[in-house]
Amino acid sequence: MTWVWVRVGLSGLGFPAIPTQQPPYKEPLSMPERMSNDNYEVYFSQCGTIVRDFREVAKALDIIREKGPGLGLDLNICKTEIFWPSCDGNKLREGLFPSDIGRPMLGVKLLGGTVSRDKCFIEGVAMKKAVRAVELMHLLPRLRDPHSELLLLRSCMGIAKLFFGLRTCQPVYIEDATILFDKELRGAVEDIVVDGGPFFEDLQWRISSLPIKGEGLGLYSAVEAASYAFLASRAQSWVLQDHILRD
Repeated sequence: MTWVWVRVGLSGLGFPAIPTQQPPYKEPLSMPERMSNDNYEVYFSQCGTIVRDFREVAKALDIIREKGPGLGLDLNICKTEIFWPSCDGNKLREGLFPSDIGRPMLGVKLLGGTVSRDKCFIEGVAMKKAVRAVELMHLLPRLRDPHSELLLLRSCMGIAKLFFGLRTCQPVYIEDATILFDKELRGAVEDIVVDGGPFFEDLQWRISSLPIKGEGLGLYSAVEAASYAFLASRAQSWVLQDHILRD
């Protein structure tokens, strides 16, 4: 059986929001939900991704296009992409998928991570995420409030920007991105703690990266997190992967 990934772009009023109990980086990879329609079932995840046999994926898209508008839900084909790493030519079959659907060859981005077999594609996506996170860090001094800067850095402008990528990408492919991120994170922490002054060495950086309950600042190192985040995610989702991707 041939499996394909489709990242679905959805828009319109009436599409129910999915509540979350905690930030996504504290959860295992999303469990699939089952959508039934006229005795037809397809697995789809909360992030708008369909992973099934190519015929079932095509039928799922047809269901969304035909019955979605009546529920206030439209398929945004401009934001829909199909990625078929083991394509045998069926992806190009006329009439199977909309003619203007995206067909990236190297991979797709998914919630900050990647679905790809291409090393350069994975490295490029990871580096772009790291650079954007660094750009946000550089804006922190404009607040002129160390407490607010530290709070933002710890809660949403630090490693939280990279966590999904750390969980879904092999560490060897994102090494350069994590090194860049840690270098800039250390600089941002140094500016907050000593305002560019002396006495912020490796020891102070290590203490800063400890959890708050361990007398640190809770500013986690991306290099260190990469060493366990990917393995933890694979272990937590192994049963799910075996179920979805079984032959």
